[in-house]
Amino acid sequence: MRKRKILCAVNDAGGAEILSSIAKKYKDKFNWYNVVTGPAKGIFRNKGILCHTPIIINYDKARLLIKDIKPDFVITGTGWSTNMEKYFMRAAKALGIKSASYLDSWFNYKERFGGSKSWKGSLPDFIFIGDAYAYRLALKSGFPRKKIRNVENPLWEQFLKKGAKKRGDGVKRNILYLAGAASSRYRRWALKAGIDISRRSEVSGDIIDAVKAAGPLFRLRVRPHPSDRQYRGQGTGDRGQGRENGRRKLEDDIRWADVVVGAETMALAIAAAMGKKTISYLPEGKAQCRLPLKDIIKVTSKGALRRQISDISKTSQSAFMMEQVLFNKRHRFDKIMEGLF
Repeated sequence: MRKRKILCAVNDAGGAEILSSIAKKYKDKFNWYNVVTGPAKGIFRNKGILCHTPIIINYDKARLLIKDIKPDFVITGTGWSTNMEKYFMRAAKALGIKSASYLDSWFNYKERFGGSKSWKGSLPDFIFIGDAYAYRLALKSGFPRKKIRNVENPLWEQFLKKGAKKRGDGVKRNILYLAGAASSRYRRWALKAGIDISRRSEVSGDIIDAVKAAGPLFRLRVRPHPSDRQYRGQGTGDRGQGRENGRRKLEDDIRWADVVVGAETMALAIAAAMGKKTISYLPEGKAQCRLPLKDIIKVTSKGALRRQISDISKTSQSAFMMEQVLFNKRHRFDKIMEGLF
C-alpha cells in the first residue's frame, strides 16, 4: 500500500512547532512535503526535517505547487504574520484537495480566517484542535462541529520528556521574560482583531523593576518573540548586563529559569507544562490573560508581580500536561488521518 502524501504549509512559530513535531513523529507513515517560510524555517531545520523554503509564495504559486506535488491532503498553520497559509487553503479547495488547518493556541480563532461575517466560507475541510480547552473554545467561537477534529499535539510530550531543571544553582535565581510580538504588522493585525495592546509596552519595564527589587541574587534573561526580526539574536544577561545568544532553543531557556514571566504568549503554557513557576503579567486595564491553564499565575499589579517573582516556591507536575498525555493517546494523528483521506 502506497504512503499517503501530505503537503504541510506553515510560517508562524506556533503552528510550526506543532506541525514539525507531527511530521517528525510520523515521518515513516506518510510522505511529507513541507513548505515553510519565516520563523518556521529554523524550527523545521532544528528538528532535522526536510523542508522547502521558497522566497515568495502567492496564491498562483501555491496552486501550481499543489498541482505539481499532487498531495493527498494539505495541512496548514493559522498564523497572523503572513497570508502564505491562507493561499494554500484556498488553492487546495479550488483543486478539490482535502485540507485542514491546525489551531495552535487559544486566541482569536475567527480572526485567523478573516474575522468578517463571511469567515466560515474561508474555512478548510477540517479544523485540527490539539487539546480539550481548544475544542470548547472552537465550539464557542462558532466553528461547525462537523469540521472539528481532535488531533494530538506531540509538542507537549516532547517538552515533558526534557523535564524541568532543578531550581537555581544554589546562589542565583533565574528569571526568564518571554517577550510578546512587537512588530508593526502584529500591531495592525491586533487592532483589526480588536485586541487591546495599549498597555503591553509597560510590561517589560515592570518586569525589569520587579527583578531589581527582588535583589542581587535574581538575574533576568529576555527571550525575544520569534516573529520580531529586529530583536532576533538579542537578549539581556544577568540583570540586563551583557548579551545572550538569542538563538537558543525555547526549552533550553525554560530549563534555565526558576520563574518564567510573560503577558499571554503560548510559551508560558509550555513553561507551566514543564513544571516551572509561570506568571502571566498584564497591567490593570481592559486586557485580560486568556491562557486557560490553571497552572499559570495571573497578576495585574506591580506589587503582586514583585511578590510572585521573589517567592520561589516548589512546583509540581502540570495538571494540564497529565490531561494532555491522555488526549494525545486518544487522538493519534495517524488514526485520525485514516478517516479523512
